[in-house]
Amino acid sequence: MEIVLQSHFVKTSSGEFHFETLENLDETKPFAIFIHGGHRELQNARYWQPLSEKIQLLFNPFFVDLLGHGESEFHDSPDPIPAERQIIGLLELIVHLQTTYTIGALTLVGRSYGGYIAMKIADELSHRINGLFLIAPAVNSEIISLLNGWKNPVSVFWDAHDPVINISNFSYIISALPQAKLYSVGSPASFNTFSKYRVFERPEVPGTHIPEREFPNYFLEALEEFREDVLTKFRETLNDVK
Repeated sequence: MEIVLQSHFVKTSSGEFHFETLENLDETKPFAIFIHGGHRELQNARYWQPLSEKIQLLFNPFFVDLLGHGESEFHDSPDPIPAERQIIGLLELIVHLQTTYTIGALTLVGRSYGGYIAMKIADELSHRINGLFLIAPAVNSEIISLLNGWKNPVSVFWDAHDPVINISNFSYIISALPQAKLYSVGSPASFNTFSKYRVFERPEVPGTHIPEREFPNYFLEALEEFREDVLTKFRETLNDVK
């Protein structure tokens, strides 16, 4: 059964963002912003709704509409919003969320273009971000290099038959972020070059660019393991402070 989410709007210098979250949040769970992909018609905060019931068991989720998507500002404009403008607005939104909900740190979950956005935010606001979960992220060596020295958990979820995202994306991630974990539905021939990966058995279905929707049980299993990594890192940080 799908859960009922509450709509909220926040004005930023880039435009007004819409996001959805639970009416009653559980402070014992990590807080996470879910950032959708770049397709103007198919990608928005509601994209996550079929998975929201299970997601809310793991996180306090904030499902965000990027500018130009869903109910955020410029959704009726035919022109795409530049990535830098999205990022500036999201940085302000994160500060708003952390102040409003008294959050110490946030996890970012980004798919495709949203993965690129998440990594840029983590670079700009590293002290406020405690983990990255990337779904078939649109990245390259330049964006990955920004995160050299990043110490917090990183997980990547991907379909080996993805016709868009190449395996080289993950060689960038693994080389720059040795703590990163790679989860793949199916195993490409070059997978033996990676460490810290897990392969899920892939059903015989056509290639897909939406592994979290096509393989939700695998996705949620990987997301749960990532949540545990975030909590473990948090406990280690507390011990270091003591």
